[in-house]
Amino acid sequence: MKNNRKRLLIPLLFFVVIIICKGNIFRTFINYQTIGNRNVTSEQSVRFVDYLSALPEIKNANIKAICEKSLEITSAHLNYTFRKCKTDPVSVYENKFTNCIGYSMFYASICNHYLNKYKLNEDWKVTPKVGKLYFSGLDIHRLFDQPNFKDHDFVSVTNQKTGEKIFLDPTLHDYSGISRIKSVYE
Repeated sequence: MKNNRKRLLIPLLFFVVIIICKGNIFRTFINYQTIGNRNVTSEQSVRFVDYLSALPEIKNANIKAICEKSLEITSAHLNYTFRKCKTDPVSVYENKFTNCIGYSMFYASICNHYLNKYKLNEDWKVTPKVGKLYFSGLDIHRLFDQPNFKDHDFVSVTNQKTGEKIFLDPTLHDYSGISRIKSVYE
């Protein structure tokens, strides 16, 4: 009976450690390389402006809280699709289905709204990035023939004064809960 408990306890502990450390494990093996930037459109619809205005307040708003709240809102509002779709923030807001480009563009709009609201927009800049993913140095995109996998979009939040950069992948966050990523090839 004691041996059975030990046999169950070891895999269970291993599983718990993996779940707790999933972000660190991911960042150890997966790196992002920037190959381009995307511009966030300033085109707004009345409904989208109303949506942004109704977003919840952030208590003790700082860059970390804004990034986390923007990820939470993006994940709650969007669903991933492999189908062809529009990726501008207004269309993404209205359709709710998008790809990694739409996730990054929508996230950038939400984050920019909060940066403006809390007057942090002079210090911080949000940039949707086009990139490649590498697993231990191997370009993951070379393993797929589908056009959806030729690259992947993520977001960089940069402090204009200090140069500090925070890299986030809103699509990854929606499916795994991992907030920050590692970009070593910018």
